[in-house]
Amino acid sequence: MARHNKFTNIKHRKEAQDKKRGKAFAKIARDIRNAARHNQDPSSNPLLRTMIEKAREANMPKEIRHTLAIHGGNLADLHAVNWMFAVEQRGSERIWEPAQKMPVPAGSLTQWQELLDQLEESDDVDAVFHTAA
Repeated sequence: MARHNKFTNIKHRKEAQDKKRGKAFAKIARDIRNAARHNQDPSSNPLLRTMIEKAREANMPKEIRHTLAIHGGNLADLHAVNWMFAVEQRGSERIWEPAQKMPVPAGSLTQWQELLDQLEESDDVDAVFHTAA
């Protein structure tokens, strides 16, 4: 008879459940952010109210639902980091240049590039601006 560790089996089962829950939470969070983009009041925004109810049914924690609904998913103001960039107008295009560039340590350059690639590929990210040199 093969011996299998009960706790290892529980761990693997829980990891699979957490992965499914994480995907569901990410989708619901994106829907709440989109619904709350223009109106953060659930009483006057039926789409937001529906998305919050959907999050409640998926057992999303109340604090997360509240933060997403109130802030529209934004943890900072729209122009919170504008002071870090200078805007140049080149024809019809706006170019955001860092006002002060920060050097990336040589050993961290590949990790930094991988992070930027992952952020740019994410559906939740519109644009990535950084001050790395």
